[in-house]
Amino acid sequence: MRVVVHDCFPNHETAEKELVHRFLKAFNNMGWEVARAGTSADVMAFRPDCVLATHYTTPKATEFPTIGMMTNPPEYFDLFPGSLTNLLSYDAFLPGSPAVIRHIEDLHFSTGKEPLIDDSFFYLSSPRTAFPDKPPAERRLFYVGMRWDAGARHGDLFQRLAAAVPLDIYGPKDRWRDLAHCYRGRVPYDGVSMIDRIREAGIALAIHSPEHLRYGIPTMRVFESLAAGAVVITDAAEFGREHFGDSVLYVEKSGGRDFVDQIAEHVNWVRKNPAEAERKARTAHGIFVEKFCLERLFAKLPALVERIKEHSGYNRPKLVSVPGAPEPAQPPTVEYVVRAGTRPAHFVRRALDSLKNQSHPNVAVVLVWLGDEADLDAVTREYRHAFLSLKVVRAKATGIRSEALWAGLGALTAPFFGVLDDDDYLHPNHVATLVPLLTGPRAAKMARSGGVRVQEDAGHYEDQSHFHGPLGDFCSENRTLAYWGPVPDAQLLDGNKYVLSHSWVAARELLTQAPLRDPHLPVNEDLFLYAVLSGRSPCAFSWRGTVEWNWRSATRDNACLSDGNFLESVDRLRLRLTYATGWIGRLSTLLAPKKPPVSAATGLWRAVTQVGRLRGRVERGLAIVKKDGIKGLYRRLTRVGTH
Repeated sequence: MRVVVHDCFPNHETAEKELVHRFLKAFNNMGWEVARAGTSADVMAFRPDCVLATHYTTPKATEFPTIGMMTNPPEYFDLFPGSLTNLLSYDAFLPGSPAVIRHIEDLHFSTGKEPLIDDSFFYLSSPRTAFPDKPPAERRLFYVGMRWDAGARHGDLFQRLAAAVPLDIYGPKDRWRDLAHCYRGRVPYDGVSMIDRIREAGIALAIHSPEHLRYGIPTMRVFESLAAGAVVITDAAEFGREHFGDSVLYVEKSGGRDFVDQIAEHVNWVRKNPAEAERKARTAHGIFVEKFCLERLFAKLPALVERIKEHSGYNRPKLVSVPGAPEPAQPPTVEYVVRAGTRPAHFVRRALDSLKNQSHPNVAVVLVWLGDEADLDAVTREYRHAFLSLKVVRAKATGIRSEALWAGLGALTAPFFGVLDDDDYLHPNHVATLVPLLTGPRAAKMARSGGVRVQEDAGHYEDQSHFHGPLGDFCSENRTLAYWGPVPDAQLLDGNKYVLSHSWVAARELLTQAPLRDPHLPVNEDLFLYAVLSGRSPCAFSWRGTVEWNWRSATRDNACLSDGNFLESVDRLRLRLTYATGWIGRLSTLLAPKKPPVSAATGLWRAVTQVGRLRGRVERGLAIVKKDGIKGLYRRLTRVGTH
């Protein structure tokens, strides 16, 4: 089993970073191959069986099965831009409680996409440990906290505890200045040190936010304390009593008793009754090892991955013949128009490989070739037996892209078809997840997926706010889930890209129900085709991101950037589609003028005067200098404020 654990906040020391270390240790204990990933490039290099998204700031951005770890209260799910979109992109979920399951189901209900939720609950636990050989001579109360809210949630709780019991506090120094006499330092996020500090203290306080208690989600503090062999005091009474009985000590904020008095009473009892306290700790630790250590929780992961492969279309369908029954129906053929020959051959090979690797078994290709005969012969020899059929249509590269597309459309014979340009890519389950939307009693005649934008040129990356932080590492993330969700017809022609030309599959009858002539468009011919077909039949959406659009910012050979062609072609589309989309007037008058390049000095001034982004930009600038030198920083400054 090969697993990638995604480090979603690579430049912050957070609970998620600590969990990444614990997960890596647990997987190593299990003998699995595991890697930490800060970016999608790390995932692609490792090629795992699955990716664990430790936080919903991370979308599924690669072709590998991706599992969302839903271990926070649902109120937190949409705190970050795009979080809900990221959630919908996952292949499966590890839920933290029944309430989380209900929330995931509610989120998916209106999409029609059935979420795959694991049968058992997952907790932010710790790797298996041995019970300490020797307890601390004098047990003290351990607490660690980030104090994100400057102590507002707990009020004077810790000031009162410090006056009542021996207390060891850990966390950021500047947030515990009011309790300097109890402060013991900051614990490294390495998967080990936190448990060591708890073990040294011997008693751990694991209290929860109101949201965690309301949704029945125990925090990682409970499990790391159990792993340390400490006596645990917690307010998660319902979960604790169900699984640990009286081996854990409980406090409650309701019921009339003072909260601090309850904690102090437990601490004093532990210190006065060391033998009985150790028996409790040993019993609780045994339950942790038997049922709740990470190795136990992850043991079911291979079974979940197999369910994902079936549920998300990664497996080829199994056709089972029953004696005396009719032969099982073959999946329908999907035929792709592939235009190629004007770029180096490795582009078309990548595109054809993505078709060859489809889990849907019946794929055919119409190859519209615009290049040399020698290159064509090499490609056809290599892929002759890769598809159900491979037709070749020769065309000339006239600069009018619609001519080649319409030549390919004229050669189609299969019941369903799609379009794949030579520089684009399909995930292996793309066709398999669209065909069910096109067949059956409630079938659509057209269906599409979401898509991932991939920056192919070195030095061009997708910036995301959660990448920035005090650790200062530069995150060379070149992917983002950029094309998502249903698109209103009137939005198609506003000058932005919403629908990728290779993201949809349609019934061929949409082409034949009314003649569709070549519009002679130099660019945006794919947009015209999609707009017409979706006008003839609504387009279903799969709620999966199963295609990649490879964007080259430096080489600028993307066809839609052809000088002078873009606005002219969209104006022509608007004239053709005005009464279908509701647009009135000329598009070029609605588009904002393209921002001109700026000088390095102007870029620097904009960078330092945008105060809200200053810290992140300074950190990023230093990382760019370290990686690409002063020239790299100069190139970046000339783009500040232009996109």
